[in-house]
Amino acid sequence: MSPDIPHVVRQNLPRDVDHFLRHHGLDRRHIKYWVAHTGGPKILRSIEEGLELPPSALKYSWDSLSRMGNLSSASVLFVFSDLIRANDVMRGDYGLMIAMGPGFCLELVLIRW
Repeated sequence: MSPDIPHVVRQNLPRDVDHFLRHHGLDRRHIKYWVAHTGGPKILRSIEEGLELPPSALKYSWDSLSRMGNLSSASVLFVFSDLIRANDVMRGDYGLMIAMGPGFCLELVLIRW
């Protein structure tokens, strides 16, 4: 992995997320649950910094990283599973799933309960 990835995430993720959410008539304030790729501490911190999220926003991602490590882009499915098991969501809540892959690609999935 390139040491530039955290910088790439910090610089580009906000623009891509904002564009994606605008397409759905939303902005970051509407997202209650963030399900993020557990690419490592530097990646999670760059997501928090780039999206201006408090550390608690990525709680399930941090927890999964400490338990299982980085499982590549599939890690979001484990994080999502933890969120569902926590039975913390309410009908109408929005979540955003953020996965990253090789050659630096980004996948975003909007979730609504």
